[in-house]
Amino acid sequence: MTLEVIHLRKALKFCMLDDTRAFSALKREAYEDRRRLEVPEDRGGDFFAPFWSDAKAHAVFGTDLLTETAGRINVHRGRARLYPILAARFIEWWRQFSGAMNEPLVPLNESVHARYDFGELGITIKVDNLLCFQIDRDRHRLIYPYFSEEPSISERWARVGLWIMHQALSDFRIQDMVILDVQRGRSFTVRDIDLRGDEEAIFTDRMTILRSLWDSIMDEAA
Repeated sequence: MTLEVIHLRKALKFCMLDDTRAFSALKREAYEDRRRLEVPEDRGGDFFAPFWSDAKAHAVFGTDLLTETAGRINVHRGRARLYPILAARFIEWWRQFSGAMNEPLVPLNESVHARYDFGELGITIKVDNLLCFQIDRDRHRLIYPYFSEEPSISERWARVGLWIMHQALSDFRIQDMVILDVQRGRSFTVRDIDLRGDEEAIFTDRMTILRSLWDSIMDEAA
């Protein structure tokens, strides 16, 4: 179910919503979960996945993201409002990000993904579909996308997200990890925001409340 095995980006979004909006958002997710189970052939899919695939191709291979975005919109007109915004923000962010590097970014051949279990909460966080580069033998850039119109990711929750990334991807240095708020074209690293040591407590406290809301939704639906 949604809150038991959840993408990091969705967990961060739910955590930043107040209780009333979080309850509504979780209820919508529960409805979509049931719909997928009842109509398995109509899975829909992640709205942002095609865009992120094109964005990664732009960064790795230099493909024209604006052209790819136009093609995606032709296939699905529901993308016409957000996809051009995402494309423009990503192109500008990537230009600045890659331009600031003094060394070449080599696409990482291996797939980087992991899950991190919060056993006491009964929640597993998925960290996957990253844009990954190697700088030298020991240094990388692991870019994780956050997609949401609202709320934008705050510095407080960006540092929580970076902490979770490091717990999940412990073979890599936290200094190499990046969370990108794609729609705002803003990225966060530990060079921008210092971790304070309270990230686990912040996440656990908030997810405990969200887990309670989720359980009440499940009881209501039973």
